[in-house]
Amino acid sequence: MRPLILVVMALVFSLHATGGIGGELRIFAVGSVGPILRDLAPQFERATGDKIEFFASTSGATLQRIRNEQGDVGIISTPMLEELEKSGDRIVPGSAVVFAKSSAGVAIRKGNKLDVATLDQLRTAIVRAGSIAVVDPARGSSLGIHMQAIADKLGVGDVLRGKLKLYSGGLTVGEGVARGEADFGIGFIPELMAIPNIDVAGPLPAEADYSSLATAVILSGTKESAAGRKFVEFLLSPGAQAVIRAKGMYSVQPSR
Repeated sequence: MRPLILVVMALVFSLHATGGIGGELRIFAVGSVGPILRDLAPQFERATGDKIEFFASTSGATLQRIRNEQGDVGIISTPMLEELEKSGDRIVPGSAVVFAKSSAGVAIRKGNKLDVATLDQLRTAIVRAGSIAVVDPARGSSLGIHMQAIADKLGVGDVLRGKLKLYSGGLTVGEGVARGEADFGIGFIPELMAIPNIDVAGPLPAEADYSSLATAVILSGTKESAAGRKFVEFLLSPGAQAVIRAKGMYSVQPSR
């Protein structure tokens, strides 16, 4: 841990040296990034004097906020970026930066065992489970929709739908599994890792993979573009990338 602390401290001194009056950033983010922002936001605030208010939710809810509320930075998935670019009025052209990748996984209560490395094992897990926790697709969860499509392809779509326990977000999926409300849950790994008393049995099988590139964008109409760009640079820093990896996401080669 000491090298990570030293890297973060070096970043703090570097950003302080840039000076300037602190801004106040409103960040709208997909839920998988929420646990990471809880760690990174205070570090950024201490380093720069800027303040952060962030909202992490499902893809659908995050799109609604970006479209209907005043914000400064969006942290979104590739499909969301494509959708916003089509409308052409909510993000600053050329501001998109990929800074991480998140994958979906299967959560079980700590001490339990479950094999989900293959499609056959995933099908068996669905058939044998008494209940399965997912984020409610009606709340805009693209992962929830994906899982129902995968179950249909495996021939157990109706079985899955008959066992679903629906939750408001990935964190509450993990909490439901921890309380024993479901035999297993499906969510993005960073959200699942943030919940005590559960384990991640593994990512979804390769053929059922649901991964998302976390992309930061500057939102049009922001009055804090300088602070927003500073935050995006912070996400690419070695210290922030180390936190991202520790929280269950993958570093990716930044694209600008």
